[in-house]
Amino acid sequence: MLSKELLKILNSVLAALKLDLADCTEQERDKWKIYWQACIKYMEGEQLQKKEATKLAGNKIEEISLSVLEFNKFRSGMGYLTLGLWPQAAEQLRDLLHRNPGFYLGRIYLALALFYQVKYLEAKKELNFLLSTKFEPVAYHLLGCIALNEKNYSQAKACFSKELQLVRVPSKEALFNLALSHYILNEYNEADKYFRLVLQKEAGCFETMNFLAEIARLQAKWEGVKRWRKAAYDRQFSLQIIEQLAYDYEEMGNFEQAYYWYRFLLDLDVNNLKAYHGLIWTLVQLNQIDMAKEWLRKARDIHGNVPRLRFLSAWIMLLTGELSIAERFIMQGLQEEERPIWLALESRLWSMKGYVNFGLQLDKCEHNFLRAFARYQAGWQALNAYSLDEAILNFRQANVLMPLWRDPLHLEGAVHLINGDLLLSNQCFQAIGFNSKHIT
Repeated sequence: MLSKELLKILNSVLAALKLDLADCTEQERDKWKIYWQACIKYMEGEQLQKKEATKLAGNKIEEISLSVLEFNKFRSGMGYLTLGLWPQAAEQLRDLLHRNPGFYLGRIYLALALFYQVKYLEAKKELNFLLSTKFEPVAYHLLGCIALNEKNYSQAKACFSKELQLVRVPSKEALFNLALSHYILNEYNEADKYFRLVLQKEAGCFETMNFLAEIARLQAKWEGVKRWRKAAYDRQFSLQIIEQLAYDYEEMGNFEQAYYWYRFLLDLDVNNLKAYHGLIWTLVQLNQIDMAKEWLRKARDIHGNVPRLRFLSAWIMLLTGELSIAERFIMQGLQEEERPIWLALESRLWSMKGYVNFGLQLDKCEHNFLRAFARYQAGWQALNAYSLDEAILNFRQANVLMPLWRDPLHLEGAVHLINGDLLLSNQCFQAIGFNSKHIT
């Protein structure tokens, strides 16, 4: 038999379904549908609690006797949990533990109910009580989840590591969370190791493959990027992965492939602003300026004069030397939002108009790419003034700030070549895939 408390819940849900379903909104109808499915699931599968207990206890059922009242409290708490009614579940389970504090399984579920309410301090108190019991691995797992949500990634790593030490067979979730903690802490080799262990548990986990691709990207291991991103794409066809594929090829400098994936993304989602942005950007990189302008017009017809497209318009006008039009776009952008990227465009505009030191204000920005841009611009100015040592210094600083950006390294190599220093020139050119001896 179901407990009185649970029957009360089910009856109220069923009554609401009968009385209100015809008149309720679509959102409310979805809510009742979820409740209805939960009720059916609970009524048809009361063995669920036993299975969960077995899983949490590591196949060791807790040996403790409960009175009929206490058992009904537990079942009521589990019913509320099944329905997603966390406060009510916590109330029932807390009352049960007040009567029987040694019922550890109930304490696990109480911590879970508190976790879902984002009452992390209370949840941690319950979980700390379970350390040094047979539920210790589960306690460490939930403590790790709390630490992740609190962005305490070092603590999360410690908790998941402790969980793995305590179990014979690690769960996929623990391995994934530990890998994620390492990843966020920029410990990419360790993250890579644990993400690969996740794939041994679930070979088709596309989310794990995506993280492995990101690790390879951050380490500039481009073959690894292509391998893992393609594997994720084969497992899970999604617009997000297609967009990431386009980004990957753009970052590799393979603009033909980047164009292909942005175009594919746009075919699947004709209003995708990011796809328009990427497509236009890669067309400019391929020196297809007229085609880039045509796509820019199409994008503005759909999305209007949004900042992202206004930025592209200003950038293309700068490249084509249409400075008065570029200035209009840039001033409009600066009036609406003084973001660093607009300051970079303004810096480039005034530099093209002959204001030599304007770009150096970007050195004060916290963003590495803007500081790199300032150094790059200063290098160009020094090169134009034939101050070659100063140009080399600025291009080198830009490369340190943005190692994956090839332009500063390319120009540093060119300046060394002008200086007649073939050794240093070769070092720069070899780093970007060709040798200065090929230049005539």
